Amino acid sequence: MTELLAGLTLGGAALLLVLPSRRGRRRMAGIRTTPSSTAVRLVRWARRTVTRSTRTGAALAALLGGLVGATTAGPVAALVCGAYSGFGAYLMFRRRAAQRAGRLRAAALDAVTALADDLQAGLAPSQALGHVWPRLAGTDVEPLAAPGPVVPDDPAAVLATDAEPSRADITARLAVAWRLAAGTGAPLADLLDRLQTELSERERLRRTAAAQAAGNRVTAALLALLPLAGIGLGYAIGAHPLHLLWHTGIGAGCAVVALALQFAGVAWTLRLTRAGAAVPT
Repeated sequence: MTELLAGLTLGGAALLLVLPSRRGRRRMAGIRTTPSSTAVRLVRWARRTVTRSTRTGAALAALLGGLVGATTAGPVAALVCGAYSGFGAYLMFRRRAAQRAGRLRAAALDAVTALADDLQAGLAPSQALGHVWPRLAGTDVEPLAAPGPVVPDDPAAVLATDAEPSRADITARLAVAWRLAAGTGAPLADLLDRLQTELSERERLRRTAAAQAAGNRVTAALLALLPLAGIGLGYAIGAHPLHLLWHTGIGAGCAVVALALQFAGVAWTLRLTRAGAAVPT
């Protein structure tokens, strides 16, 4: 039991290094204003490399967990600790990406509402678009430090080619409305009012689908925790399941088959969750 706890603890420490807290990110951002050193540059390069890809971060966590398992209990422990550390990192990266996508989508929806309100109030389209442009085309929802955002000459082209998949359907529809108003002279305020109604209904359907898929996420969490519960029960009745798993051929085979079945079940459940939460465009 000690080896498993050590592997999971150090794997969790690896996750904390890969995924710093909000306060930690602020501190790291504050480092930019101080004189840079070789260690600071190395930390920044490592963080950019790890957080650039979900697979990269998961692979690093799996490697660290595997090293811990190998040094504490042998190759079978390395496989188990590495698999759980990598899969845990993957889930954490997915959650952080989903949270960021939700923030960007909410910001885009708020921007469309604000743009429609400004046009109804009588502002010129270019001026109204300038007020909401950071939320429509930015990569963060924080206010910009610049005094005034720069709107491109052809905002519809930029919106139509938005690289953020979480809000691409919103910006694409806004680009169509903008081009239609510019090409035909149709009132942009009326077009945005209809667009806002459509987007609000789609968002309601999306949230309803996500709520209905919550049961699948709970099932995936239970599947991930069942092995720990089984090992704890084994120690509670006086057995030594980890010794059997780490140091016997039968135990090693059981561990490999259990990992394969568990990850297959969790992957299938996550696939059902994605399919259930999807709203057709």
